[in-house]
Amino acid sequence: MPSLIPHQDDAALWLLMKQGKEDAFEALYRKYVGDLLHYGEKMGMGEDALKDIVQDLFIEIWRSRERLSVTDSVKFYLFKALRYKMIRYHQQTASAVPIDGANPWEESVESRLLNEEQEHLTARYLHEAIEKLPKRQQEIIHLRFFQGFSNQEIASLMNLQYQSAANLIHRSLQTIRQYIREPILPIIWAVFVALLGHS
Repeated sequence: MPSLIPHQDDAALWLLMKQGKEDAFEALYRKYVGDLLHYGEKMGMGEDALKDIVQDLFIEIWRSRERLSVTDSVKFYLFKALRYKMIRYHQQTASAVPIDGANPWEESVESRLLNEEQEHLTARYLHEAIEKLPKRQQEIIHLRFFQGFSNQEIASLMNLQYQSAANLIHRSLQTIRQYIREPILPIIWAVFVALLGHS
């Protein structure tokens, strides 16, 4: 009989993992390891160190599975845990590049936002605008628009008050708007506003 694990939602997979179901653990790993690695890369982590940190994170989760609390958002839990481990890594490794000193936008992520005809021109403008943001604003834009976290989740993840997170998102978008050149502005801004959804 085929396994029902692939058809379970995150909450069910988390509970099954807590009960020792290896296939549930593997399903969560396969679902989120790519997003976690992508987030770590954007935050300036080196490839080898990042892979080790993500691997350690999942090993710790499996080993302590019985003691883990129930979570409403597995994705949020994993991102929060990874962010904490990256900060600890930079604190403990004198030669590491600090998260706040890294350039986390080495590749364009904007091409997904536009149709093929507009893609190349628009991506260049967005990429240039995002790169000019302070590191903390780059992170919050990544979490909000490209990882889909709510303002409340971002506030908790980044250790901010809710209003502070909302204000930072607003300031980041306003700064991007100022950086984007006028001829392409209406197109790009319409895409960003559409992505924002409910704050």
